[in-house]
Amino acid sequence: MKRHLDELQPKLVILDPLYAYHPSDVEVQNVYARGPMLADLRTMIGDEAALIVGDHFNKTANGRLDLANIAQAGMAVWADSWILQKHREVPNFDEGKFWLEVETGTRRGGGQHLEVDWTLERDKSDPDVILWASVDWEARPMAAKSPDGRIDATVTAILQVIADHPFELTETQVLDKVGGNREKARKAFADLKTNGGLVVKGTERKEGTRMVTRDLIGEGTNAERIRRKRFRRDELRTDSEDTNSTDTDDGTSSERVADDE
Repeated sequence: MKRHLDELQPKLVILDPLYAYHPSDVEVQNVYARGPMLADLRTMIGDEAALIVGDHFNKTANGRLDLANIAQAGMAVWADSWILQKHREVPNFDEGKFWLEVETGTRRGGGQHLEVDWTLERDKSDPDVILWASVDWEARPMAAKSPDGRIDATVTAILQVIADHPFELTETQVLDKVGGNREKARKAFADLKTNGGLVVKGTERKEGTRMVTRDLIGEGTNAERIRRKRFRRDELRTDSEDTNSTDTDDGTSSERVADDE
């Protein structure tokens, strides 16, 4: 470590995971032994570089992001600043999508509670090499627990029906499958249309023995974003705002809010 600091002079040192480099003569559950070990590491790095030490949660942790749930002794007491993270949903490895809950904090006060979505596009040119063609991410404040901080259940239900029956159902048929309060469902449907969560397209379908063109409902460009709660319920624009129709590359259309000039 000291030689690398002297020769390479890095600006950032990352030790991850800590247990892979842990001295065998230091008892992991003894805070009085691990404390000096971590302090010595910080002293070695000094002011030459920033230091990040990766550690893991206890298997018996309750799922909350809490420094007290760090696996081994000493880390929660020693850390000056921290980034805690866990999966919000099961990762989609095939598409390289990961949905995390992240909490940051520092002894000096302040911090953030975030939803972070990662998309890692694998470079498949060489199947024997793990290489990313692109990396994309989006971070936003963690959705609040109040009703206005969550995507409405009716919105979720409408999106699910549309995903299960793409361009197969009319608005009335979608709302029939959603059920519940009809007025509320119509309002949620209109909000989704305004925000690009769904599109209405004249599509031919078979009815009995004849083909009929109907206005059928499909997913809009923002459907996944809304489903993943990247919009909060109070952030969705209402259908009372002016909208205009916009063509998309796939031949469908979406509704977008008209910008004021």
